Amino acid sequence: MIERDGQRVFPVYHPAAALRQGALAKVLKADFARIPELLAKSERPAESSMPAVALDEPPDPAEQLSLL
Repeated sequence: MIERDGQRVFPVYHPAAALRQGALAKVLKADFARIPELLAKSERPAESSMPAVALDEPPDPAEQLSLL
């Protein structure tokens, strides 16, 4: 895991890489298996810059664009 400026990054191969190099499938499976452990260890930020949105509020309807 790489940490810089308070951001954590867990680099992994793109899943399609295993299609070209079959040996990478084991590496990818091992990396993906570590994700729950890494998330459990990560700390939640104290404050989020994103506004809180209630989950029961429906999203704003998208505006339909005309092709004419």
